[in-house]
Amino acid sequence: MMKKKKTILYLIVFFSSFFLFCTLSVKIYSQPAGSRKMPDEINALYRAYSQFIDEIKYVNNDWLITVGGVDLYWAGGRLLPPDKKPYENEYRSYGFYKYPDKLPEIVKEADARMLERISRFTSSRRNLVRDNTFLEILYGGQTRREIQQRLTTINFLGYRVQVHESIADRYRVIDREIRAAASKNPEVAEFLSSLGSVATFMWREIEESRSRSYHSFGIAVDLNPRQLGNKQIYWKWTSVYNEKWYTVPYSQRWMVHPEVVRIFEKYGFIWGGKWLPFDNMHFEYRPEILIFSGREVRNP
Repeated sequence: MMKKKKTILYLIVFFSSFFLFCTLSVKIYSQPAGSRKMPDEINALYRAYSQFIDEIKYVNNDWLITVGGVDLYWAGGRLLPPDKKPYENEYRSYGFYKYPDKLPEIVKEADARMLERISRFTSSRRNLVRDNTFLEILYGGQTRREIQQRLTTINFLGYRVQVHESIADRYRVIDREIRAAASKNPEVAEFLSSLGSVATFMWREIEESRSRSYHSFGIAVDLNPRQLGNKQIYWKWTSVYNEKWYTVPYSQRWMVHPEVVRIFEKYGFIWGGKWLPFDNMHFEYRPEILIFSGREVRNP
């Protein structure tokens, strides 16, 4: 009799769980008959932040993503509330791109296509603003004070820093693995000893931009060297005296050790050293970019 009751209980639990799974799947992915396939970018966004995303559907000739109870139109990657959708050309995209496994080849001489790409980037950076609603939902705050209430202080690579509580465990496991690598690899140990500071939370706009920095949410970190040794580290600073800043070879840039980069990427951070507008000190938490690029992002 007891075995029969247990069997019935197990069946109830199983079918209840199955029904819940099916319901959630339909809720998130249900689309009208004949609708188009969900873009890979949105699929990557869902996989990265599924705990926040309530529903995804195609309406009004665009994808509508409900995040934490708030509707956001995809709008070409801009993630805009409905009232801002009519003005989407005034906003920057969050930026989805194929993040490279290896260091991209240095551009020795820019062709017309490359120059146009650089021009679009600098113009967008200067004239357009990124809407922060999506980030404000994910990280629980619209103001400096609200975000500061979601920060926690940890030890990271020998420094006391403030990071967002939701990814503090990622910082901690990155710290442990980098230290473990340093104990076995003298080059990693030398790299760590060359650091002069580590900067995380800073409430500010991106330099010469109208968009708020990822540092403002406690999800970015800068590894700053004690001395640059005549190396280049940030495209904007280099562009002051070198209009062909993108041609600077890696040998003339301050570089993060590859093993350190690998560990950051493993847990969802991308490195600015792989960007055309290079920012070699900078890492930011963008798991959706890595997932979109076919990379696995591990949990701590």
